[in-house]
Amino acid sequence: MSHGPLPTEEEIRRQIDFLSRWKDNQYFFYSETSIEMQGYPLVTPKARFTSEQVRRIIDYARDRHMDVVPCVELYGHLHDLFHIERYADLAVVPHGQDFNALEPRVMNVVSDWVDQLAQVFPSPFMHIGFDEPYDLQKSSELSRVPPEKIYLDQLIRVVKLVQAHGKHVLFWADMQNVLQKHPEIIPQLPPGLIAIPWHDFLEMDYSPWLAPLAAHHIPEFASTYIHNCLSIFPDFNQTFLIIDGILATARKYGASGMLINLWTDSNQDLYRMALAGMAYGAVAPWQSGPMAREQFFSDYARIVYPPALAVEVAPALQEMADAETLMEKVFGQETMVMMWADPFSPDNLEHYRGHHDDLRQVRLLAEQAQERIDHALALKGDPYSLSSLYLGAEMLDYAGMRYIDALEMAEAWQHMGARPSRRQVDSELHEFCNGCLVHYAAGDLMDAATELREDYRAAWLAEYTPYRLGASLGKFDREYLYWYGFSRWLRRLESRFRDGDTLPPLESYHSEY
Repeated sequence: MSHGPLPTEEEIRRQIDFLSRWKDNQYFFYSETSIEMQGYPLVTPKARFTSEQVRRIIDYARDRHMDVVPCVELYGHLHDLFHIERYADLAVVPHGQDFNALEPRVMNVVSDWVDQLAQVFPSPFMHIGFDEPYDLQKSSELSRVPPEKIYLDQLIRVVKLVQAHGKHVLFWADMQNVLQKHPEIIPQLPPGLIAIPWHDFLEMDYSPWLAPLAAHHIPEFASTYIHNCLSIFPDFNQTFLIIDGILATARKYGASGMLINLWTDSNQDLYRMALAGMAYGAVAPWQSGPMAREQFFSDYARIVYPPALAVEVAPALQEMADAETLMEKVFGQETMVMMWADPFSPDNLEHYRGHHDDLRQVRLLAEQAQERIDHALALKGDPYSLSSLYLGAEMLDYAGMRYIDALEMAEAWQHMGARPSRRQVDSELHEFCNGCLVHYAAGDLMDAATELREDYRAAWLAEYTPYRLGASLGKFDREYLYWYGFSRWLRRLESRFRDGDTLPPLESYHSEY
């Protein structure tokens, strides 16, 4: 929750209610600086839970047979601390990401935080982070101490602190950034430590992530995530394959548990869109055999919704998952990022010319899903999940529309040639941008972006506090201004163009904007 929006206390209770239905027995309360630490009033004052809120959440979960585990960052991922000038010199590089493990004052902060967390969380477990220490190599270069020694020494110090409170310590076994590069430190990991190797991409074999730890009899939980991070809609197709693959490998190597994560790195993800993935991630580890992926949405919808709604929701989930998969074929993994990219940049136009049919299919799938969810809502379906699903379909449809429209504009532009007549320019540009704000491509996009903004705002406030909402809405505002500016650019071009003039390339709007 530290990378983007902050869920409300009520929303966390709803998540716990939902997950308890699927026999999840641990809720990992992830925090970089999202839990108030006494004595640190400057750290994310508008985006943190008080200790009293956390205690209420713990009590609520306990009544539903779930343990709330503190999952914190005590090494890297702490820019929210280091961007404050008072603490900047505790980082490897000022205003960076990682604690400088060679700075003696660092352990004063870590020890204080561990003490406070241990008092708030009665869980027998504490997850201390230690993933993605991107500044570790810089620390080594500055100190001439080998990076693996810096990492291992700090890990040992923090583990001892937490174990002194009687806790079982978990950490992200960062195979990609540390342990795979320095496998020699695996046998030196402190006793009692539980490793959580994680991986979030589709592979043929996940053994390289789990086998090295199992070979040294290190207890481990396997871990992956629901593919929502930086996506317009969760890619359930890829998510289910990854969960099943890692789970099979975890069983092979005797892992003790399975942890499924949700991340909000794009600062635009809405957790409720991922509820079906949460259910899959909870259910799969309890099974004695492989999941029946092809019927999961039907089974899920039948359990969660009344029959009349289930027949609409199940196919809608598959249609949106397929639309997201197609989007990734066009955009790559980070579809939410590319949703806001400049459609008229030369590189983008060149790339998307070969994907018109894919984008059209995205829109058809998203529109079919919108119809189904709209029908489910009309039947008095639960808005808790259905409203967010509807928004997901809207966003997929919009992303497809903006690039299809851009491609069609580019094709018409190319058709005019380098030196069109004034009459030809008037005719073609009228299709893109007439004097009204209706019935033309840029106007459609302005209308859709502003409507989508309001739907998104409502969905955000249903789940999250207002923190960082403005940053997300700013992307919608910029989208409106992009197409508004494009309309003005076209009208100016149309009014000034004369026979014999050279038509500027469409990409020149990209450079002007």
